[in-house]
Amino acid sequence: MKLINHIPSLFIISAFSTMILSMACGRGGGGQSSDRNLDATIEDSVEEAAPRIVTLVTSAVRNGDKARFASAVAYPLARPYPLKDITDSAAMVDYYPVLVDDSLKHVIERAALHRWSDNGFRGWTLDNGEYVWLDDSIYSVNYTSVAEQALRSMLAREEIESLAQPMRQGWVPAFCLYGIDNGYLYRVDMSDLPVVTDSVSAEERVDTAPGDDILVQPDAAASNDSSLYRLAIYRRDDNLHGEPWITMTGHLVIEGSEGNRIYHFNDTLGDTAQYAYDYVGEDNQPEIIIIPAGKEEIRHKVRRAYWRDYLSTPR
Repeated sequence: MKLINHIPSLFIISAFSTMILSMACGRGGGGQSSDRNLDATIEDSVEEAAPRIVTLVTSAVRNGDKARFASAVAYPLARPYPLKDITDSAAMVDYYPVLVDDSLKHVIERAALHRWSDNGFRGWTLDNGEYVWLDDSIYSVNYTSVAEQALRSMLAREEIESLAQPMRQGWVPAFCLYGIDNGYLYRVDMSDLPVVTDSVSAEERVDTAPGDDILVQPDAAASNDSSLYRLAIYRRDDNLHGEPWITMTGHLVIEGSEGNRIYHFNDTLGDTAQYAYDYVGEDNQPEIIIIPAGKEEIRHKVRRAYWRDYLSTPR
């Protein structure tokens, strides 16, 4: 059936909805006034018990104030790979309609005080970490909008399809690193099916659906993730559409109350690798550690990168 056949019905639904809203606002001598009073009550109660950052964010979202919201964010604000992180306030102003869609706006602007909780060193969160985390600023947004989900799915599919054919089936992108001192690319993919190992019971497993974000947010329980991970290392002159120089498989271990993520990899030759996703050294630069079989470890300074940025760019 063609879409045009539904147009009269859409007009009827719209008119009916308008009539219902008008009737609702008319009850009790002014629904809009009641809504404003409720908003004021919620804002006053939050302001009395919550830190200024909570009231600032709530007010900015309620008023659609992109610049004010952007000023309350700690940058870069991570987005689930292969989406790009939001690097500064100017980028946030542009990205705001994508990140703060109608669903997130409704949740934040209508959230009563009891839904915000103080989690000590991790700061304040809404609905037990389901949406945002704040301390002096917004440092994590767990919520992923419908637009972000669609874009992420498209980008992930394009990344996997760019790999050599034998490397595609059953994998989704996790993250990518660029070797600052050697120009290598270290890409990590995750199996789209969880694997239960002897050391991780089914009860301890962190279930991960295909395409889910592997970034463990601050609200995650300290547990082991039984998913299978793959590290593929490409040297500076390697064809990124071809087979990688080295391939290892491994697992993720989540350690401590802060949920630090440590990736461990190995291959059939006895080579191993390790990457602490959340660790930053004294020089503010993370490292990947490679230990060839029977040899001393080699440390390479790396930065987080985006695979697709290097597909057609010489390194």
